[in-house]
Amino acid sequence: MAELRSAAADLVLGVAKGMTDPAALEGVALASGGRMPSAEADGRPMWDPVSLANGFPGVTLLFAELGHHDPYFRTVAHDYLTAAGRHAVHAPAGGLYSGLTGFAFSARAAAHGPGDYAVLRSRADEKIAEYAASFSGHTRSALADPSRRRMFHEFDVISGMSGVGRHLLDAGPEHAPALEEVLAYLAELTLPRTRHDRQVPGWWVDHGMDFEDNAPGGHGNFGLAHGISGPLALLSLAWQRGHRCEAAHDAVHRIAAWLVQWQQADRHGPFWPTGITTEDLGAGPAAGTTATRPSWCYGTPGIANALRLAGTALGEETWVDTAHAAVQAATERSRTAPVMSQPGLCHGLGGLLVALESFRQERSSEALDGAVEAAVAEIVRRHQPDAPFGFTVLQEGSGLRLDHPGFLDGVTGVLLALWKYATGEPPRSGWDAALLMS
Repeated sequence: MAELRSAAADLVLGVAKGMTDPAALEGVALASGGRMPSAEADGRPMWDPVSLANGFPGVTLLFAELGHHDPYFRTVAHDYLTAAGRHAVHAPAGGLYSGLTGFAFSARAAAHGPGDYAVLRSRADEKIAEYAASFSGHTRSALADPSRRRMFHEFDVISGMSGVGRHLLDAGPEHAPALEEVLAYLAELTLPRTRHDRQVPGWWVDHGMDFEDNAPGGHGNFGLAHGISGPLALLSLAWQRGHRCEAAHDAVHRIAAWLVQWQQADRHGPFWPTGITTEDLGAGPAAGTTATRPSWCYGTPGIANALRLAGTALGEETWVDTAHAAVQAATERSRTAPVMSQPGLCHGLGGLLVALESFRQERSSEALDGAVEAAVAEIVRRHQPDAPFGFTVLQEGSGLRLDHPGFLDGVTGVLLALWKYATGEPPRSGWDAALLMS
């Protein structure tokens, strides 16, 4: 294990040293062209300079974290934050992975003391809090309208209030009222509603799993990135920080009960599907359903982590046990399943690695140790010394290999996941809060 940790650390530092020029990095990303690797990304460009997912703020996180190892990288983080700031100055607050919120998140990560970027962060957080309170209050009121469409981007981690709320959770007590508005909205979102003459959970969205509109009846999504596990994670983390009320308590129980009810199993053990439709509601959990890839975004590891956080927050040990059993089964399943094609955080090995490490820190086991080391070894094996950023990312559907430096799907996320493993410590910059893993 020590040898693998050392190899991972050397790889991260070696690749990072070739990514220290923001202008050069952007040039390579733009020359690579293409759209976002993930199929559900609506054809968005691979590079967006103000995006936490795939722009300067995301790359800032890498050098913010490495700055705790070598002060030189603090200056690189500053350079990236400056590059992001040129684009963020007129950006709307938006979700965590876009606009001003993502920029403010990266600025907080880059700060090594309370005075670093203090004015910038204060002004940005004030705007974000105002936006979050207004959006949550309006959307919460609109929940009473039975004909109103509900969408991922209102409440999820990537674009919605779960991600914005996670930023506000660390933004200071002056923004607690805005956070409370977010939590109240997410709690009320869990109340059941009626769609097409059938009772469904309040988070049931009126579109398909890939955002398509031609999905009769919509669906209920379990995932951490876009589904109900995002609100569950935020409500649970906020509860641990003292943001407690009966509505939040009931909401966490409501979501956790839903996850337990719809957990399925194969010969390896329990797992969750990506989501369910109105037809599934009538049929119940389907026997013989195939487990999805063990990803952060939609897969069992991300969902299980949200349930683990909920169990820890509310002292429900059975939820924690259920979550660990699901991740244990995922490690067994991965021994015979095809190796994940992506290296990144969202859909790939990087996200799996971060999730497995979170569970291993709580309850170590031989199976988890083996799965973590297997994921690291596979990422290291995929290192391409001749690639501009050390790794390339597969664009789903086209088969193209992209030079993608981004945080969520690209190389920055891969390097951060490897560095977390190499150090054996929680990230000192707090970058993993963007994944709602902590």
